[in-house]
This record gives sequence, C-alpha cells and structure tokens, in this order.
Amino acid sequence: MSPMAYMRPGSWPEENAAEYDRYLTLWAQVTAERVERGDRVHFFVTDPTDTVAVQEVWDRLDDAARERCSIAEPMSPSDLLEFYRSVDVVISSRLHGVLLAIVAARPVVGLSHERKVRALMTDAGVAAFCLDLSTTSVRDVSAHFMSLTQQLEECTRSLRDFAARSRKSVKRQEAVLSRLMRSR
Repeated sequence: MSPMAYMRPGSWPEENAAEYDRYLTLWAQVTAERVERGDRVHFFVTDPTDTVAVQEVWDRLDDAARERCSIAEPMSPSDLLEFYRSVDVVISSRLHGVLLAIVAARPVVGLSHERKVRALMTDAGVAAFCLDLSTTSVRDVSAHFMSLTQQLEECTRSLRDFAARSRKSVKRQEAVLSRLMRSR
C-alpha cells in the first residue's frame, strides 16, 4: 500500500486538513480490514514526501494490525521494482505507484485523485480497478480488491502483455527520435 501526502496541511496540491484526515482514515481502515482477513500489508513510497503519510497511517493502526504490517524502504529504483515483484497486489494513489505496478505486472487498485492515474489504468486495461479518491469508501476499495484477487492470474498476464507492448512502442519511438536527431 502506498498512501501519499495528498491534501496534507503544508503540502500539495492544496491544503485541506479534513480531506487529508479522511484519506488517512481510509488507508488505516483498508489496512485493518486486510489484516483482519489474514493478509500481510507492506507500506512503501514512490516519492519521499509520502513518508509522512505512511507514518501517519501507521500511527492510526493498533498494535495487532502493526504486527502484520511492515514499511518497506527500497534503496534504489531497482530495489523498488523488485519489491513490487514480491507482492501480490498493489494499492496506490500516486501515478508512480500505479505505473511501477504495471511495469512489474502486479495487479493494482488505483485510488485516483486526478486524470493521469485513471488514464494510465484505462490504457493498461485495468480501469475497472480504479477508484476516485475523493469519493471512495473502505467498502469500495475492499470490493475492488476482492474482485481483483479473483482475477489475479488473468490480470497479471494482461499487465505483462501491456508492459511488453509498451516497451516495444518506446523502442520504436527511440528509433524514430534517433533518426530525427541525425537528420538535423
């Protein structure tokens, strides 16, 4: 799980203490529910500014929940990608978190606060697992998570195929760019 410091007072994109509190409560409740269902939960960040949000969610958990949780601290981009490959499902709000899940072919529930996350998930064929952060509830996240886990293999295969097609597209674009630069 990768919460972010969205709406945090003193943070980006605008300050809204009540909305940030709702957001932290959502993450804490989703975590508690996953733990109650027997899952291990690993928190991580894809942007250092989100470390505070992870800690604030952690502080809202009781001791029993914390025993089944950890905070991962990969030291490099390759470590972060390896971390992604080691988990079954990712829940993330930040574009980087969703993008890395797709690159690692890990099924993802995206809690979108703006169009980029939804657009990426639509392009990757997993828009059904994207929720609007401003209106979603623990029940919504749980339902989407359960639906996703029932389609884990199919979703993993689909994301792997999408990532492979995307890599090929990037390679073609690199070749075109290289030709354009040489023709100058």
